Amino acid sequence: MSLLRLGFCASLALAGVLALPGCDGSDGTTGPTFVTELAIQDAAGMSKQDFARGETVFLVMTVRNRSNQTIEVQPPASCADHEFMVAPMRSSDPLWRASFGIFCILQVQSITFAPLETKTFRGQWNQVDNSQQPVPAGSYEIFGTLADNFFPGQQGSKPSQLSSTLKLININ
Repeated sequence: MSLLRLGFCASLALAGVLALPGCDGSDGTTGPTFVTELAIQDAAGMSKQDFARGETVFLVMTVRNRSNQTIEVQPPASCADHEFMVAPMRSSDPLWRASFGIFCILQVQSITFAPLETKTFRGQWNQVDNSQQPVPAGSYEIFGTLADNFFPGQQGSKPSQLSSTLKLININ
C-alpha cells in the first residue's frame, strides 16, 4: 500500500469511517472513497451565489460512496448527522452553525452507505448568527460536513472526504 493511500486510510479512520474499503486493496477503488459536494440554492432550487438581505439560503450537501462496499460512517458526537456552518469570508470562526442550540439526549447513530449510494443532507440559513441577530451585508463562506465539528482552519480541523469545500456567497 502506498504512503499516500495509507495516509488516506488513516484520515478516514479519524473521520469516523467504521469500514475502510480499499484500505486493504480489496475493492479496487482508486481515488477517494467518498465525494462530498455542497450546493447553495435559492427558494426555487436554483444555484445561486448572490442573495438579497434576509433571503433564505438553502444548503444541499450530497455525499457519494464511490466504492463497491457498504460503509458505515460515525458522525462526531452530536445531535445531528450532519453540520452546516457559515463564517465571514477568510475567517475560520463560524458565526452560525445549524446545530447550535439543539438540545438532545441521544447522539446520532452511524450512517450506512450502500455501494455507490449517494445521500443528501439539507439545511437552510436565514442570514442570522447563533444569537439570532441578522448578519451584515458582505461575503460569507459556507461549509457542510459529516465528519468534523470544526470549520476549516480552526484548531483541530482536518481535511475529510466527508466534508465539502468552502462555498462563497454574497449578501447584498
